[in-house]
Amino acid sequence: MPDKIFHNEHGFTLVEVIVVAVIVAILAAVAIPLYTGYVRDSRVKVADNIAGSVASACGGIKAFDPAEIPDGVFGSGSVITVPGANSADSKIISIPDGYAVVINKNAFTVVCSYINDPGIKSKTYSF
Repeated sequence: MPDKIFHNEHGFTLVEVIVVAVIVAILAAVAIPLYTGYVRDSRVKVADNIAGSVASACGGIKAFDPAEIPDGVFGSGSVITVPGANSADSKIISIPDGYAVVINKNAFTVVCSYINDPGIKSKTYSF
């Protein structure tokens, strides 16, 4: 008797498999662009946070000793040290992989960008 139960099972038909494949393809076609948009938005927010932190740190020293403001381009993995009014007020900011920060101490501006996509930039922060 148990052998008869197994003989009646045939699995999925080709039509059922194709329908499932089409549904998965449609879901992927919708999900992938949404995902890449979320990733891009998060990278812009990270760049804004980095530039805002650097501008805030530079703004603190501007009133005391503008000559001590760091100047130039700081790439992935570099560390920006902004001295404070005293040694306890110094700020150390680490630049994450994939990002670059440009500090222009003459114009008192900071911009951060994502290296692998030149279109991803932070706002220009003044300090």
